[in-house]
Amino acid sequence: MAVNNYCTAIHGEILQIIGNYYTIYAGVRQQGVSSGLFSHKDGMTLDVLQTSMPVALPLEVSGQYFNKRDRNLNRLLNGDVPFVYDHSCRRSEDRNTARMLQLKFALAIPVTCDTNPNYTYAVIFYCKGVTRMILEELIVSYRHRLQCLANGLFQNWQQAHGHDFNIFHSRSVFCQRALQVAQSLADGNSTRETASNLCITESGVRYHLDQLGRKLSATNRSHMLIELMRKGVIH
Repeated sequence: MAVNNYCTAIHGEILQIIGNYYTIYAGVRQQGVSSGLFSHKDGMTLDVLQTSMPVALPLEVSGQYFNKRDRNLNRLLNGDVPFVYDHSCRRSEDRNTARMLQLKFALAIPVTCDTNPNYTYAVIFYCKGVTRMILEELIVSYRHRLQCLANGLFQNWQQAHGHDFNIFHSRSVFCQRALQVAQSLADGNSTRETASNLCITESGVRYHLDQLGRKLSATNRSHMLIELMRKGVIH
């Protein structure tokens, strides 16, 4: 999806410099990891929500990016200030693709319009033929407008999908059938009623609950349901 006409009209002079190649990422803030809601690896992984890249970097193809050696990641996930993203921190396959597209530096802009304290979003513009100095000057001169541009792109994605990002859905942490079983129990149904409603056996219900319990290290069924509600995958 290219930058829409509204953004082009409002931020045209900026886009002439940084171009139209961008990717919207989602990730987990450090406070979410510290609270125990997410693992350390969750806090070092980016999920691709949308990209306009003509030739996708390997991370866009996989839908996720994890690289504990990338010093940009912590800044991207926990900061709120635009900065120049250096591709040299990335894995070799990403660097090779970036080199092929003549993309040496990128402009990382954290999204500031979302209120979820556990998640963070950012837009990275992959700039062709632009020097670090030009990007740094752009940040100093147009920081507010860059922020508005990133927020606008994220809000467009949010409106198009009609829902908020949830890492546990995005990364398929839990089996959908198991979540249906858990939701049925959370709604007050018994094991027998859940089996009947979902057209599975009672042993099938217990199997899914056992799998969820192991993943969550839950001590009992109530603990498991509370943890799933806490993670936002059932209500």
